[in-house]
Amino acid sequence: MNFIRHIVEPTQLLLAWQSSNEEYRSRYIVAELNLIESEVNLRYLINTKDFRKAQTKGFEGYPAFQDFNKIHHNVLDAFMRRLPPRIRGDFSQYMEGFMLKPDTKLTDFALLGYSGAIAVFCPLFLNGWIQIESLMLGLKKSMVSPENPLYISMWKCKSPQPMGPMI
Repeated sequence: MNFIRHIVEPTQLLLAWQSSNEEYRSRYIVAELNLIESEVNLRYLINTKDFRKAQTKGFEGYPAFQDFNKIHHNVLDAFMRRLPPRIRGDFSQYMEGFMLKPDTKLTDFALLGYSGAIAVFCPLFLNGWIQIESLMLGLKKSMVSPENPLYISMWKCKSPQPMGPMI
């Protein structure tokens, strides 16, 4: 399996919101998480086109952080609740689903970024794992072999206000 080899420790993650209404499936960047020393803060991007557009599509803020004009401090725990605990028996498969070696040392903040805060990992087993990312890059059949298998990761996250930090 091909894994991400160079791990970058982010200092900022962007939060994207997507309406649950089927008519509005675009994602809008509405906030940012900033890592300052050991504290993670959330700031809504209220002066951006994306934020205003998200509001017209139904964005009301994240339930734990309702005040748009305030910088919310020490928010990491609220976002980590979206992810499975590291002690879970299948956590190594969860990591592999994001092309991360199970023994990769990641901070919680980096894990949020690399996972997109996707809480559920539902693998599709078909003679091994198959990575959708590889298919999306136009991988040719000739590039797949027993020494270089093809992998697909599939997941679906349902939430009243779907979000996913992106790097």
